[in-house]
Formats: sequence, C-alpha cells, structure tokens
Amino acid sequence: MPVICFEKPVSIFVGLGFPREVESIWDAFVVLNEWPTRGPAHEAVLNACRAGMNGKFDVETIRDAFEAFAREAGILMPDALERSAHISTSSVSRGLAVGPQWR
Repeated sequence: MPVICFEKPVSIFVGLGFPREVESIWDAFVVLNEWPTRGPAHEAVLNACRAGMNGKFDVETIRDAFEAFAREAGILMPDALERSAHISTSSVSRGLAVGPQWR
C-alpha cells in the first residue's frame, strides 16, 4: 500500500507534550487508532482515513478533517502553544507563577 502524503504536515503534541508531524493518511490513522477516547468525530475521521488508504477519499479532505479533530482534542500544535502561553500569562498576572519568589 503506498503512503499517501499530505501537502503540508499537521503538527500535533502527543503523550506528555512531545511534538509529532503527521505527514500522511497512515500517520493520521495511527494517531487516531491509538487515541484513548472515541466518539462520533473520532470515528468519522478514522473511517475517512480507511477510505483514503483505499483511494476512495481525497487526501487533503482527510488532512483537514484530522486537523479539525486535533484542534478539538487540544493537540494541534499552534493552538496548544497559544493556549499554554495564555495560561502561563494568566497565572503570572494572578500571582500564581511557579518557582522561587525573589523579593
């Protein structure tokens, strides 16, 4: 079975915040297959990956669906970084910074 690559990879975080580039339908399928919680959106994208690997679904449509899933799951890299920065900034402004307090 040929590897069907996306035009542009989808950058996500997995595990304990490790970056991963999802570059193909197969990569997306593996991530989704290992995903701990399943639901209708998850199953729809997983089924689209299966269809795409059989040549029955457009590659970039699958990429877009996977990116939407990653965004909703909170693992899409740009969104996760922005959310993390916002949380850090909010914590500092409320005096909740982690680490020694130098006075």
